[in-house]
Amino acid sequence: MTCLISYLCWMIELKRLCATDALWSETERLYLAAFPPEERRSTERMRQLAADGVLRVEAVVKDGVFCGFLTWWDFDDFVYGEHFAVVQECRGTGIGGDVIERFVAMSAGRRVVIEVELPTGDWERRRIEFYKRHGFETADCVYTQPPYEEGRASVPMHIMTHGQSLSAEEFVRVRNRIYAEVYGISSVEEYILRNNREQKP
Repeated sequence: MTCLISYLCWMIELKRLCATDALWSETERLYLAAFPPEERRSTERMRQLAADGVLRVEAVVKDGVFCGFLTWWDFDDFVYGEHFAVVQECRGTGIGGDVIERFVAMSAGRRVVIEVELPTGDWERRRIEFYKRHGFETADCVYTQPPYEEGRASVPMHIMTHGQSLSAEEFVRVRNRIYAEVYGISSVEEYILRNNREQKP
């Protein structure tokens, strides 16, 4: 029995995948090409999390053609969009915005949380502006993406949200949940203290 679930989304489909589905290999190839090593986990770990049902991996399909993917986590009172990429041939066609609008609709009124790179270059600034056009706003709090694997670097990021702004207290709660569940940090307070010491000149 297939573990592929379809969400019909106007002109596109978001198809929930597991590693045995035909589109998984295309999703993995794009995942490896679109994100640098410090911004992704191993494909083996991604397969395991999808099999466990905690990580949702959705293929973006239009007219039967693979156009990209989205991965996300359901944390009851908010959803966390972890990775999103569109294949080169489909960029600039409006598919990316379509996917984000459908993803927000799927959240059923809950807050949507994503990480974005700091606006250090044109590409990063365009990405932030893309999300702003679709109703996201940047949280006014310092955030660092922890390493996915031991020995890799942490990455300064911004948190962006859709639906509700984050108070300082809410930011801490959301950050701690992501740190614990997504990045497997057992002691969030200890990690933050250590990371703050390492960031000091």
